[in-house]
Amino acid sequence: MLQKIIKLFQPNSNKDDTYEFIWGVISSNDVTGSKEANLNTLNNIDIIYNKKEKTYSISVETIYQFRNGKNGERLYIKNLFNKLTEWMIHKGYDITKEVKLSDVFTEGQNINTEFEDIDRTLVASAMS
Repeated sequence: MLQKIIKLFQPNSNKDDTYEFIWGVISSNDVTGSKEANLNTLNNIDIIYNKKEKTYSISVETIYQFRNGKNGERLYIKNLFNKLTEWMIHKGYDITKEVKLSDVFTEGQNINTEFEDIDRTLVASAMS
């Protein structure tokens, strides 16, 4: 039974062409045995493309509790966004793009929004 459960979460065991994994940081709590982040792993942060809706989304795992409270949360998020920034630089994305505060309120942009292009997704993550 355990082997069947594990197989459900292994890469390519449940082929779903709806989503495409773009980038992520695998969690140390992942149980799939994978060495790299993918659609089937528990990721601390990831970017996913929905092929049917033609939208990108970014998500951050927030289940963790830290011994040092809010400071631990800040360090966790800072580390994830530092890794995101490194990936963006490596891929040639503009990390200096300014964000208008009015866009947050008038367009409802935030980390939970899905966007039609990856650039807007990345900018929204910076606003959150």
